Amino acid sequence: MKFLIIIIIAIVIILGIKTYNQEQWQKDAMSDTWYDSHPEETAILISRCKDQKATLQACEAVKQFKENNLSLSEIYAIFQRGQQSLDQKNYQEAMKYYLKAAKYNNFDAINNIGYMYSHGLGVEKNPQKAFQWFLKAAKLGNPMSMYAVGIDYYYGKGTPKDITKAKEWLSKSANAGYSDAKNFLNQIQ
Repeated sequence: MKFLIIIIIAIVIILGIKTYNQEQWQKDAMSDTWYDSHPEETAILISRCKDQKATLQACEAVKQFKENNLSLSEIYAIFQRGQQSLDQKNYQEAMKYYLKAAKYNNFDAINNIGYMYSHGLGVEKNPQKAFQWFLKAAKLGNPMSMYAVGIDYYYGKGTPKDITKAKEWLSKSANAGYSDAKNFLNQIQ
């Protein structure tokens, strides 16, 4: 498995994502590996690999999962425990699970940590920390976090006000299909 990861990383670096088509990536990533029995998780990773940076992040995530013997479904289960705890208003427990899932770059968990800091749920309300968590999840491709980052830039919440960056992040979120971002962009233009 480690050999396959090294090969994939080398291919991505040498060829670059623009010359290395998605079908070939999928064939290479899935042949005779753990991915054969986990096609849904593989499809999720591949769909997030639209540029070279995302591809390298996905490779790093796969490496972390395998080194720690955790599958994507196990990471998702950790996130879901956090979600259940949040729903039950057990905020400390939710934060514990979200932080654990965040170690594996689960961008939904990272987004929810930002949400908890933004609203003071189980932690002291801290717009700066909220912004940093939202930004991390946004950079990993979470459309809701992209929206939160755009809103924070627009209003100067947790970060200096920057309308240009706000529109940039709101556009990324809208392009990822997040309707709240589309609506907000329409209102401010």
